[in-house]
Amino acid sequence: MPGNIHYATHQARHKTLVRVKELEQRIAHARDLVASAQIEPVDFREIKTACTATIEKLEAKLSALARETDLQGLLKKGLEQLLRLDYLYENGSNREKRLLIGSIFPDNLVFDDGRVRTARVNEVAHFIYQINSILGVKKTGQRAQKSSCPVRCS
Repeated sequence: MPGNIHYATHQARHKTLVRVKELEQRIAHARDLVASAQIEPVDFREIKTACTATIEKLEAKLSALARETDLQGLLKKGLEQLLRLDYLYENGSNREKRLLIGSIFPDNLVFDDGRVRTARVNEVAHFIYQINSILGVKKTGQRAQKSSCPVRCS
């Protein structure tokens, strides 16, 4: 589906660019008609005003399409990073590990009798954990195995 969205955005952008070019050509043609005295300057100004207003609307649409494309790219990159959290943690430096844990557990971690607690888990991490919990259930309704989460959340 993301490919379809990208294609649709690309098509909309292409159609908008073609329409802008057509309007610019219409203004240029009207300018030629004024130069050859085939239309009055007043008529040219009306054509130019109408075309310019439409071009401005189309350029605003192009700008919105560009922002949408940027957002899609950011979402894709963010999702890819979320799916690699284990790799990022295992291969990261101590500083990167602290940043990763700090982003999952935004409040301070509390160490008590060899256990780790936190008052709050990042909402995105919480939802991912819920999805993983559902996926970890066998068809019989029993868990396949206990969670291997190294940090106990209470």
